[in-house]
Amino acid sequence: MTLATAVPWPPAHPPHRLFGIAPDYIELSRQAPLVRLSLASGAEVWLATRYQDVRTVLSDRRFSSCTRPLHRTGRQGEVTVAKLVHSDPPEHTRYRSLINRAFSARRMIALEPRIHQLTEEYLDAMATGPRPTDLIQAFAHPLPVRVICELLGVSYADQSVFLQPITHLLSNDVSGHEAKESFAGLLDWMSALLAEKRAGDSDDLLSELARCSDLPDGELADLAITLLAGGYESTTGMIAASVAVLDAYPEARLALRSGAADWDRAIEELLRYITVIHHGLDRVVTEDVFLGGQILRRGERVIAFLPAANHDLELCADSERLDVMRSPVRHASFGFGPHQCVGQQLARSEIRIALSGLMRRFPNLQLAVDPEELRYRSNMVVDGLRELPVTF
Repeated sequence: MTLATAVPWPPAHPPHRLFGIAPDYIELSRQAPLVRLSLASGAEVWLATRYQDVRTVLSDRRFSSCTRPLHRTGRQGEVTVAKLVHSDPPEHTRYRSLINRAFSARRMIALEPRIHQLTEEYLDAMATGPRPTDLIQAFAHPLPVRVICELLGVSYADQSVFLQPITHLLSNDVSGHEAKESFAGLLDWMSALLAEKRAGDSDDLLSELARCSDLPDGELADLAITLLAGGYESTTGMIAASVAVLDAYPEARLALRSGAADWDRAIEELLRYITVIHHGLDRVVTEDVFLGGQILRRGERVIAFLPAANHDLELCADSERLDVMRSPVRHASFGFGPHQCVGQQLARSEIRIALSGLMRRFPNLQLAVDPEELRYRSNMVVDGLRELPVTF
């Protein structure tokens, strides 16, 4: 297979296009299930683009998660973060077992009244605030940050401590030295917070972890930081992107507003269509394996490209069209296998409550700029918009 050197990685948003998948990668996924990419760092990797192959890469034990993130290859150096993400069973199982109960579907349903309450508070503030307004700063960002802070037991006022360092860790543009310093500061802050939790009697998730876990302090702090970052970054991106996409699909917005479309079904379609984890999840091959018509050798790297999997024509013949009325289409947005997103039920609840609340309170909400003027966070692991000016 010829190296696809003309196609950049990570993929950038092409002009005049709202989310979905870049045309170059649509063409790649049509040509072959697996293609080879040459990264800017010089590394060569396989790119899995079909739904079934992506599922295999993320589920099969022959593909290991014990990797350094490709978005920082050559610049992160010795910085090791998110062991929950970059570990295999049984080590991963040990981490996962500590948090599965906390993120159970039953517990997430029990959180919904509080999510509704917070949503109304932010919508009240929007109603009396300036217009146009940046929906990300006014609503899409603070809502999930507040929710995950309350679930974990982190003070919302501490966001000045953790927001910028987490952004550094998820960015392509920050130097390895700066990333290392950011993470060291985060670890110190989280370790001190966990020590307070261990000595207290609160019933939040971090208190439970601090008192019941036998993990070393550094690993426990790393796990807590991973849960904090994962609890708001992708949800913020999904809420904002969904508003922008629905603005471009007035028939979908009308169907949701009138009750003709079911919100749960619509959320699954939005998750399939948008796919905010745009850089892909990478794995290393632990033994020679045949996949997608290719032999992958031990030690090679594979990127499971979620946006392409979600637009696989075998799953959905008109995958480039958003249709909130269609029967649910399988998607890969929360991953598969041992690393399937532990917070997916929370994310679904937040997105549904946020979008339905917005549409109910501000039925005429619309973009305040031309869609072509929107700016994307193409330098981040989690895809999204830099800002979303809206009026209502």
